[in-house]
Amino acid sequence: MAEAYRLLQVRSSLDRSDEALPLTSAAQLVDLLGKHFSVNGYCVAYLDNQVLIGRFEEQQLLFYDGAQIDPRFLQRLRMFSDEQELLLWRTGQGFRWRKRIDGLENGGSMVEAVEAEQILWGTKSEALTRGWTRLFEGRGMELILPMDSAEVTPVNRVKLTTRNYIGYNALGQAGYIDCRFVRFTIGR
Repeated sequence: MAEAYRLLQVRSSLDRSDEALPLTSAAQLVDLLGKHFSVNGYCVAYLDNQVLIGRFEEQQLLFYDGAQIDPRFLQRLRMFSDEQELLLWRTGQGFRWRKRIDGLENGGSMVEAVEAEQILWGTKSEALTRGWTRLFEGRGMELILPMDSAEVTPVNRVKLTTRNYIGYNALGQAGYIDCRFVRFTIGR
């Protein structure tokens, strides 16, 4: 069984928007994402009525069955890979963003972080078409993930790895100052 928490020292840089940006179309959204996230990765979009999990590949958002995001209903979106995350969120004036890049060559500063594994909903799985898997229980909701036939059981689960960055206040007290998604894994 893998450790649920790992303390890391990582070089990390942070950039964020100075002002809220209006997004009125899916094309504007994809343009903004492509401008600030230039690698392939995963995407989790929190909409007013659902959560969509997909991939960002070749500057395109890909969701199961061709689902699309209408920015009018978007609350928050996380695009992530092992090295970086772009977080986009809705405000009363438009959308703001934060980008965090980890790695030795990015020119950031050394920070401490705690990496943790969050177990996702679903103790059963079903392989869907074209590289998608449905996670579910005997009741309630389901998650559809961009994973090829994930073999999920009550013991072997899909997990989301998160990285939680530690900062210190003027008194030297530690706390989390940022969190980003890193990757999906399967295991015990």
